Amino acid sequence: MSWLTNNIGGHTKRAVTTGFVIGFGNISGIVVGHIYRAEDAPFFINGHLISLSFMCSILIVSLILKFSLLRGNRRRENLPSEEHKQEIERCAQEPCDSHLDFKYTT
Repeated sequence: MSWLTNNIGGHTKRAVTTGFVIGFGNISGIVVGHIYRAEDAPFFINGHLISLSFMCSILIVSLILKFSLLRGNRRRENLPSEEHKQEIERCAQEPCDSHLDFKYTT
């Protein structure tokens, strides 16, 4: 959760994104009731396999996101000074994640 909030610029965008992620996480309670069925007791092999596959998927997506954020940081560092000034003026009102001085946490 902290990785998410560190990588979202702007208070409004951060609040909406955090609420969306928490809400989406709470929906998992509905899914769990269907993958951990009483007839699979006591070992719940199907439920564990489904959970394991989701965890592996999350690991892969997290690694892709990490390298994407690193690439975004490098791109911002290598921009010419004129483009840098234009981007700073465009995002001057509220700090946002598209501001060139904003660095993603990886």
